[in-house]
Amino acid sequence: MKRRGGGVILHNASICAVQPLWYEPIYNVSKSALMMFSKTLSTELIPDNIRVNCVNAGLILTPDWIKTAKQLTAENGGNWEGYLQSVANEHAASKRFGTPEELANVFVFLSSERASYCIGSTYFVDGGMLKTI
Repeated sequence: MKRRGGGVILHNASICAVQPLWYEPIYNVSKSALMMFSKTLSTELIPDNIRVNCVNAGLILTPDWIKTAKQLTAENGGNWEGYLQSVANEHAASKRFGTPEELANVFVFLSSERASYCIGSTYFVDGGMLKTI
């Protein structure tokens, strides 16, 4: 990136970096560290015209969420869609999971020249899941 005159680095962290899940301590800590690494790296690389930012996703409907929901509901009738809806109802103000495309749109924007002044920040794509300011 330095040789070609610049670029963009985006770190894919998680809302768990600042709003941890009680059963995922290692995941929470690693995502928090990635957020800090992103911030410090941005300061180091901006003189080389390399922008660094971090994206913290909330509930994104990935195949892993579906697989887990199916496993957790298999013995109780298999209403995995209802299970996922209950997770969304409990955690996201939007009452739904985001799509991978919605998350990708943020990555595309942050990679573009339209985000040329976005440097060293963390962006939450979480449907209102984050409960702090």
